[in-house]
Amino acid sequence: MTGCTDDTAGYQFANDPRPTRQAATPDVVVTQPPPPPAEQAAAPRPFAELVVARGAPDRIYFGAGAELWTVAASGSEPGRVFAPDSGESIVGVSPSPSGDQVAVLVASADGGSSVLVIAPDGALIEVFDRIPPPPAAVVAPAASPAATPVPDATEFAAATPVLAASPVIEPAQPTMSAGATPLAGTSAPRSIDWSPQGDQLLVGFEPGGLVALSLGGAGEVRPVLPVTEARSPWGAAWSPTGEQVAFVADGERGDRQVLYLAGAEPMDGGPRALVAVPSERAIFAFSWLPDGRSLLFTEGDPSPARTTNADLWQIDLDGEGRRLVASAGSAAPVADIDLFAPSPDGRAVAYTVVVPGDLDAAFHSLWVRDLAAGRAYLVQVSPGGDVSDLWWTSAGLVYRTDGDLDQGAPATDSFELYRVGPDGASVPILRATVGAATPAATPVSE
Repeated sequence: MTGCTDDTAGYQFANDPRPTRQAATPDVVVTQPPPPPAEQAAAPRPFAELVVARGAPDRIYFGAGAELWTVAASGSEPGRVFAPDSGESIVGVSPSPSGDQVAVLVASADGGSSVLVIAPDGALIEVFDRIPPPPAAVVAPAASPAATPVPDATEFAAATPVLAASPVIEPAQPTMSAGATPLAGTSAPRSIDWSPQGDQLLVGFEPGGLVALSLGGAGEVRPVLPVTEARSPWGAAWSPTGEQVAFVADGERGDRQVLYLAGAEPMDGGPRALVAVPSERAIFAFSWLPDGRSLLFTEGDPSPARTTNADLWQIDLDGEGRRLVASAGSAAPVADIDLFAPSPDGRAVAYTVVVPGDLDAAFHSLWVRDLAAGRAYLVQVSPGGDVSDLWWTSAGLVYRTDGDLDQGAPATDSFELYRVGPDGASVPILRATVGAATPAATPVSE
C-alpha cells in the first residue's frame, strides 16, 4: 500500500505567484549570402546567321598584280580602280566604311608619296600630295613675357598640305608653323586607315609618327603622335568611335613589341601600352571589335616559319580580361592562326590556320567562330587553293584563293574569289589570271 510522502518539491498552489524563467539562448547559425547566379553561356548561333554580317559593305577591293581592282560580292563586273605609273607602287589601301570610295597610299621612285581618294569606277575624288611628316617630338609652346603659360601644356604645330585635283600642277610646298620639328629626309608614309565616321584618314609614318588627313576638301593634316611616341608604327587603326587609335610599335627600349592605344587628338596624352610581349614573342596582327571595348590580336613566336602555335586573343581596353579566342593547336599539332577578320556586327570572327609546308607555311583550314558562344565552324574551302585574304560583305564572307587555275599562268599570278553561303557552300564570284598584260578577270554567274 502506498502512503503520502512529505516531499513537496515541485508543487505549486493556485495562489502562489508564477515563477520566472530565464529564456533559453537560441543557437546562433552563421549563414552565407547566396552565390551569384552563374552566368549563362550564350547559345551558339547557327552558321547561317553568323556568316551574313549585318552592316557590312557589298563592295571589296583587291590587288591584281600591281593594280587595284574592285567587285561587288553580290555580283558585278570587276573593274580596275587604280594602276600606278612607272616608278610608282601601292603602299596601302583602305576602303571607306560604305565601300563607295577607297583611299590609296602611293609611293614614287623619288621618295615622294601621296594619298588618292578614288571612286570604284576609277574617278579621282581627292588628292593629298606631299604630306608633311609628323613632328619628331612633342614641342612645348614658347610663352611671351606678357602671356600666362599653361602648366604642362603641349601642342603640335599645325600642318596644312596642298589639296589638289589630278593632275597636280606645280603645288606649293606645305608649311609647318614654328615649333614643329619634322624628321628630315627619311620620313615616309607606310600605312593608311579610313575612320569609321568616314571623315578622316590615319597615316602611319616610318621611322615614326601618325597624322590624320581631313576629307571633304578641307585638306587639313593634323599630327596625332610624334615620332618619339610612335616608333615605326604599323597597322595604325581608328577605334570604332574615332576617339582613339591603336598601333603596334617597338617599346621604349626596343627590346619588345607593344600594342598601344592613344587618343586621336594631340592633347589627349601619350600612348598607353595595352599588350607588351618580350623579344622572343611577336604580335602579328590586331583588329578592333565593333563595340570599341576590346581588340583581337594574334601573338606567337617571331620565327620566319610562322608555324609555332600563334593563337588568337581578345583583350579589353583597360588591359584586363585577356582571354583566348582560338588556339591553332586545336586544328593541328603545329600550326598558326594567320589571317583573321571580325565581322562588322561583332558576332563572329573568321580566321585561317596554317601549318608547316615544304618552303613556307601552308594553308590548312578556314574557320568562323561565334565570339559569344565560342563555337567554331569549319568552312569547306575550294580544293587546291590557299586562302590569302578575307572580307566580310553584305552578301556573306568572301575569301581569296591563290593557285594555278590551269590557265597556263604561274600559281602566284592566278586567283579566285569565293562567297560563303548560309549553307556553308563556297560560291565562286570571280576568276582572274594576272600576267604581263592587263589582268583577265571573269565574273562567275551562279
